[in-house]
Amino acid sequence: MTIDKKQLLETDIRTKYITPAIEAAGWNKMTKHPISRALCSV
Repeated sequence: MTIDKKQLLETDIRTKYITPAIEAAGWNKMTKHPISRALCSV
């Protein structure tokens, strides 16, 4: 089963690809603020 990446929502892409890559790089998601929260607080 192949995933058509063009059909994914932004949240799907973050969950499946971006968050795992950030965690693999050593970032702790519990101590870092997601970009959407940072932009909303400005």
